[in-house]
Amino acid sequence: MSTLYLIAQAKPDLEIKERVFNDLFSGLIVYVDKVPIQGKKMEGILIYDERDKDKISTIFAKEGFVDNDPKSRDIILTLLSGELQRFEPKTKIFQKMKFDTYDLRVEMGKTFAAIEKKLKEHEMSIDEIEKKIAEMKSKGENTTSLEVGLHKRYTIPFACIVFGLIGVPLGVQPRRSARSYGFVLSIFILLAYYVSLIAFEMLAVKKAIPPFMAGWLPTFMFGSLGIYLLIKAANESPFKPAIWVGEVLDLLQKKMKKGF
Repeated sequence: MSTLYLIAQAKPDLEIKERVFNDLFSGLIVYVDKVPIQGKKMEGILIYDERDKDKISTIFAKEGFVDNDPKSRDIILTLLSGELQRFEPKTKIFQKMKFDTYDLRVEMGKTFAAIEKKLKEHEMSIDEIEKKIAEMKSKGENTTSLEVGLHKRYTIPFACIVFGLIGVPLGVQPRRSARSYGFVLSIFILLAYYVSLIAFEMLAVKKAIPPFMAGWLPTFMFGSLGIYLLIKAANESPFKPAIWVGEVLDLLQKKMKKGF
C-alpha cells in the first residue's frame, strides 16, 4: 500500500485529465476544463462529491491545486474562488456558499486499502478461496462470485487442451483454402469460448444456473466440438463450416478485386 501512495504522492495531478469526468477517487467525480502542462494547477473545476450520502455536494472553482499530506497520506485539493452547493436528501435542505479558498481532503488510505484487498482476493490460492467461501456461508453471505471464480480456476487450465483439440483438425483440412481459412475460424471459436465464459458467469451471478456450470459448461461444449473435429479429421472428412468460410472470403476477395 505504501508503494501505491508513493506513486500518488509523486504525481497525483497527472491522472486528472482535461475535459473528462474523472472517477479516480472513490465517491468523487472531478471535471477539469484545463490542466497546464507544467505544475499542479487546474482551471475550471467541477467536483461532484457523494461520499456522504446524507450530504451530497457540488463544487465549482475557478482554479485549484493538488497537494498531499505526508502524515495522513491524504490527497488535498485546494480550490480557489468558487462556490459550494450542498443538498441533504432526507431533510430536503439546500445550502449554497461562496469561498475564496476551500480544501477538499481525499482519504487515500481507505482507497488504497480497498485496492490492496481486491489484489489479495485475486491472488488467493484455491485453499484460501475455499476457506473464505466456508466463512461467508457460515455468516449467511452470498458466495456465488467466489464459487464461480473457484470453478474457473479449475477449468481455465483445460482451455489449452480444448483449443488443441479444435486447432489441430482445422489445420489438417484436405483443401489448402480450407486450411488457411480454418485458422480464421479457429479465432472466432476462441472468441466464442471466452464470450461463453463471461455469459455463463453472468447467469451464475444472477443465480440462473449453478456456479459450477459457469466454469465447466463452456469447456465441455467446446471440448465436445474438438473431439468431433478430430473424428472428422481421422476420417479425412472436411469440416464444412471451414469450407463455407473459405468460399465466402474467396467471394468477397473477388468482388473487391472487381471493384478496384
